[in-house]
Amino acid sequence: MSTFTDSTGREWEIRLTAGDLKRIKRTAGVDLRDALKPGEGDFTAALDDPERFLELVWALCGREVNMPRDDFERLFDRDTTVAAVAAIWESVWDFFRGARAGPEARATLLAAVEKVENTTAEILHQAAARVKAGPTSSGSVNTSAESSASTTGLSPSPN
Repeated sequence: MSTFTDSTGREWEIRLTAGDLKRIKRTAGVDLRDALKPGEGDFTAALDDPERFLELVWALCGREVNMPRDDFERLFDRDTTVAAVAAIWESVWDFFRGARAGPEARATLLAAVEKVENTTAEILHQAAARVKAGPTSSGSVNTSAESSASTTGLSPSPN
């Protein structure tokens, strides 16, 4: 079981069960059985698509939601989304590999998730600074190859 906190301070539990797998695949189009396999799959694609991501979170949290879906989705600001991603990664890991992989492997996964969170926060900070600095003499917002390169590979690879 993992948790994340939404923008209002409410804590949500992510506890993946065998019964959830089929429902999540049907409703969110995400096959969580492939989430820990290397490469791009349904899960990593959902992380890059806000609508699919919210569909996934709704499928995981929906049974404990006592509000309209639109209200639930409005709880997801940047920090909530980052926390929900980490909680989902942790739950998937615990469900599929936790007992077999052991505590050291779990610690490695959580360290990777933290690195992704920190990298994402830094990228957003740099982008905000470039926007705040305004356009360059050519009239475009300053972007660099270094910042573009740092955005690749944000999904943790728990291998």
